[in-house]
Amino acid sequence: MRKCRDRRLSAGSFQHLGFDIPAFQHFGISRRRLWPGRAYWRAYQAATRSWYSPRLEFRLPFRSGPLCPLFVFQGCRLVDVTTETRLERVRTVAERVAGSCGLDIFDIQLRRESSGWVLRVVIDRPQQRDADGAVVVETPEQSIGIEDCQRVSTDLSTIFDVEDVLDHAYTLEVSSPGLDRPLRHADDYRRFSGRLVKLVVPAGVEGQTHFEGRIAGVEDEAVILQVGRRKERRIPLVAISRARLEVEF
Repeated sequence: MRKCRDRRLSAGSFQHLGFDIPAFQHFGISRRRLWPGRAYWRAYQAATRSWYSPRLEFRLPFRSGPLCPLFVFQGCRLVDVTTETRLERVRTVAERVAGSCGLDIFDIQLRRESSGWVLRVVIDRPQQRDADGAVVVETPEQSIGIEDCQRVSTDLSTIFDVEDVLDHAYTLEVSSPGLDRPLRHADDYRRFSGRLVKLVVPAGVEGQTHFEGRIAGVEDEAVILQVGRRKERRIPLVAISRARLEVEF
């Protein structure tokens, strides 16, 4: 990048961007006061284009203002504060609605796609425990049904409209984790004991990185996987990067 200089700029400027930009804390209203030289305007154009390109990262000492209302420059990464704030508000409402239905929130995603904003809410049943505190193995009949998704979707849509949680048009999708749901914690393996699962272990166990077998249990922070009829493998939980149940017919 060719270095641009402007004789009108002060000595206390930032040169690590390839531009000489004086230090200031917040955007003002007058563009003439903010952008006295070409270097300013080029930096502003590059910064606003970087929202859609994760490769363009800047370290600038100011926060969002009238000319840049959607972003904050945090460290050297451009962060969309508005989306994060919206997602927190959505999660708070979704957890309240799911709790009233006796359900949990498994995952929430708010993304802007070609068709517009899409809000995906994944609901799940809370883990059941017996009198001794052990996780109860879940049967397929206890999984999330269409009625559960419809009820949560209706309640969420109503509350979102009343409380004005999202200030833009969106498409709401409520679903279950699915038959091939991911497993994240040790209790998930206990909950689905006896089910067929596929595991990915990047570091490898005995030279193998991909495993498929039935969950036999969890002991000493390791999953006991039954491979074949007699063979068992112990795979540390910390070594597993991805785990999903396999659909059986």
